[in-house]
Amino acid sequence: MTMPNTPGMPAQFTHRSAFEEAVLTVIGACNSELLLVDRDFHDWPLESPQGESVLGEWLRRDRRARVRLLVHEPAWLARRAPRLARLRRLHAEAFECRQLPDEAFDGSGLMLGDRLHVLKRAHFDSFRGALETGTASRARALWVQWDRVWQASPVCLPGTTLGL
Repeated sequence: MTMPNTPGMPAQFTHRSAFEEAVLTVIGACNSELLLVDRDFHDWPLESPQGESVLGEWLRRDRRARVRLLVHEPAWLARRAPRLARLRRLHAEAFECRQLPDEAFDGSGLMLGDRLHVLKRAHFDSFRGALETGTASRARALWVQWDRVWQASPVCLPGTTLGL
C-alpha cells in the first residue's frame, strides 16, 4: 500500500502486511505528532527491525516529535518489546505511555498522525481497516475525542527506571 493519491479517500487494508505498511506510511508522513491506541501493540510493526528504523529516523528528524501510546494491556510492551524500549530510552522526552481504561477500549486500534492522518484498525484480532491521509477535519475530531481519553488515563511504562 502506498499513500492514497487523493487526500480524504480511505485506502482499505485486509491483511497483516498491508496493515504494517499502513502504519509505516503514517509514521513517514508525519512531522511531529503520533497518537497510537491498541490493546497491547504486539502485532504492530513497532517491534520489527523496519519499524524500529522508521520510527527511530522519524524521532531523529525533529527533536519536538512526540509519540503517545494508549495501551489497554501494557504487560506485553513492558516485557516483550526490547526495540521499542530502546527507542523509548534513547528518546525518553518523546514518548509517553498511558493505560487505556476498560470503559474506553472497544477492541479497535487507532493511529493519528499530525492531526491529518488516520489509521483505523477494526479490531485487534483482525488486520482489516482503513488509512486516510490528509483528512484534517476527521483527524482533528478523533484527536479531540482521544485526547480526552488520554487526559483521563493513568501513566504507565515510564521511560526510565526511575520514571523520570
